[in-house]
Amino acid sequence: MDIFEPPRSVKPGRIALAMDPFEEQTWATVKRARQVLRNLGVTSYLVGGSVRDALLSKKTRDVDIAVDGSANKAGKALSEALNGHKIRADFERDIARVIVGSPGNRVTFDLLSVPDGDILKDLRRRDFTLNAIATPLESAISGIWELIDPLGGVQDIVSGSIRAVSNSVFEDDPVRLIRAARLSAETGFIIESETASLIRSYAAKLTESSSERIREELLRIMEAESAAKWAKLMDDLGLISELVPELDLSRGVEQPKEHY
Repeated sequence: MDIFEPPRSVKPGRIALAMDPFEEQTWATVKRARQVLRNLGVTSYLVGGSVRDALLSKKTRDVDIAVDGSANKAGKALSEALNGHKIRADFERDIARVIVGSPGNRVTFDLLSVPDGDILKDLRRRDFTLNAIATPLESAISGIWELIDPLGGVQDIVSGSIRAVSNSVFEDDPVRLIRAARLSAETGFIIESETASLIRSYAAKLTESSSERIREELLRIMEAESAAKWAKLMDDLGLISELVPELDLSRGVEQPKEHY
């Protein structure tokens, strides 16, 4: 996977991407979504994984958009205009998912509301710095990405590091414990030492997350290349014992030669 290298001749705060961040049909759908959101009169941003994957030259059909209004209202408008299907993904935080297209050619929009209309506040409440980068949707469509990066996420992408945005990220959402391992498996990035220590100290909270969310992260880890390496990473972080506590009984047990 090609890792983004900062260009030398771009104005501060602006970055020119020399590649399309989405597949052609996905990009066309994003442009249609931009027009719908513009008609609603809301400011919208590409955020999180969409920006991260673009910087890594990774094509994706998952589009994360933050809006300075109701995500569910925006999602309803998108689903109607694009002939999609809207799901209210999170009642408490006003998060909506809109699925557009056929099963083999599907684009998924995840929309969330920007707290108090402040994109910086949104980025600071995220999980890891490489996911705490945004660009105005209008900027992305123009081809000149004006990155909003208050926590040094671009530099962490360049250095290949996974770093928590704060000491409270795992208290706020324990599934982030295993997400760190999943991001490491999918990018090859290293979980930096302080974040790894934080994961170990909070590992016991993992099971407070829903089994469905844990399963989704775990399956993506197992689908990654060299899955055994990432299983060992999860064990080193204290997560395997939380996921499958029965395995602890087998530690140190020698196998007879028939089963070695």
